[in-house]
Amino acid sequence: MVELLLECASGGTWVHLIYPSGVVSPPPVSLQEEVIFYYLKQVLEGLHHLHSHGWWHRDIKPSNIGITTDGIVKILDYGGAMRRGLNPGQGMTVNYLPPEVCADKQNCSEKMDIWALACSVIFLTTGVEVYTYLPERIRAVTNGPLPTDQKNLVKHIAAYGIHVVEFMPKDDRYTWLKNLVKLMLNPVPHDRWSALACLDYINRKEKLTPTTVTVSVPSVLPDIQQLLQDQTEKPDAQCKDTTSGYQTQPPRREGDLREIETRERNREEQNREEEELGSQKEFYPGHIPIDM
Repeated sequence: MVELLLECASGGTWVHLIYPSGVVSPPPVSLQEEVIFYYLKQVLEGLHHLHSHGWWHRDIKPSNIGITTDGIVKILDYGGAMRRGLNPGQGMTVNYLPPEVCADKQNCSEKMDIWALACSVIFLTTGVEVYTYLPERIRAVTNGPLPTDQKNLVKHIAAYGIHVVEFMPKDDRYTWLKNLVKLMLNPVPHDRWSALACLDYINRKEKLTPTTVTVSVPSVLPDIQQLLQDQTEKPDAQCKDTTSGYQTQPPRREGDLREIETRERNREEQNREEEELGSQKEFYPGHIPIDM
């Protein structure tokens, strides 16, 4: 069995950026364009590193992009990752599938990660997944496997993907972002921008409109120190093992430890007394002990 020990993204995921509770329940928090670019650039840097080494993530989505409390992005869940040239097998969440993969799962490339990331950016600006806006026939994708008439699905996605940016907010808050997302959603993989091209775009944008982004991400995890303190204040309460359902004993108090030490000393003294009595016994033939 292989066990992986991964760094904790205690700030949650991209979902928590607009839904702090982690539950998708509108209205979402509105993010400034500079904040989105701040996180997007980090993901693109990670994907560029991955792609340059011949790997594709294949399941980029908001819930797989973690954040530390320092605002550092961590790309999560590499269970579906694939090296270039291998059989693609299963992978990707249907809401983030690019049209070429809908047509044939063998059409995997690093460009599928770019499409999925663009869909994730739209989620940050609207709070809604892209396919929510598709006709009812296409929306069914979110509730189950891909439809059997995949040509019809591809036809809609290919024609619709380049314009999906239109469902971003209509105001001028995301002008630079809309232009980039449109290039990331090109339905033709060869013409879709790479992670490196997207990074160049962001770098040029930063030179033309320099800004400073200050990010503070609250932890979505419980306060461990507070939990330990609460348990100490209530030592008689049983601890619930949430993984097995069994009840376990609470941590020992100082008084309990002293009581245990006293019992151990008494037991040792009793053993010594029994040994002394044993030395006063006579053993007759047959090795049957007779008390004096």
